Amino acid sequence: MGAIWIITSPRRAFDYIREKKSFLVPFVIVCVVNILFFLVISPIQMELMEDRLPPEAIQMQRGVGRIVGVVSIPVGVVIGWLIYALVIWVLMAAAGGKWDYRTAFSLVGHVGIIGSIQKLLSIPVVWMRRDVIASFTDLHPSFGPAIFYTGDNMKILSFLRGLDIFSIWAIVLLILGAAHLSGVKKRVSAWLIGSLYVLVLIIQALFAGLRIPGQG
Repeated sequence: MGAIWIITSPRRAFDYIREKKSFLVPFVIVCVVNILFFLVISPIQMELMEDRLPPEAIQMQRGVGRIVGVVSIPVGVVIGWLIYALVIWVLMAAAGGKWDYRTAFSLVGHVGIIGSIQKLLSIPVVWMRRDVIASFTDLHPSFGPAIFYTGDNMKILSFLRGLDIFSIWAIVLLILGAAHLSGVKKRVSAWLIGSLYVLVLIIQALFAGLRIPGQG
């Protein structure tokens, strides 16, 4: 029920997380949606890479690469949640919060469902636009201010993409959930998690569009 309540009734979801500390259902949902999204965009990715890789490498990517991609998704989800939960847990503990790491992990997992909603909405968008997709960025549709940006500055685009409605939704849930579960005041939770998120966006923007030496 927590997976549904995190969307329809966050406070009930937070109480559920406090009591159950579960993460299996969100984990399954996030993995299934990410695998589905990967399988949809994988052929399009191959087409974008045809001019960059030799035919042998392309053929390998279509076979082994797809299997590795599917298998690596659950691993990546777990690692990402472990790191994210650790950061949130430490931040709230430093502010005087009283909660355990497993609760923080469960919160991060449930909030991850918001990203899955975005992925599900992205699938039909990518599929309908598959004939006009010209870059890897196009494989991840934006649902925020980035759709109105017409410039070519990748740093600005990267920052704006991080302000989409689903990212903001997830951050708000993290702020409210961390405050509710740790006992930290909402404004303190908002300042800590909000500042961290803005910092991450700035760092991502600074590195956006950088070319790896030897990669054209």
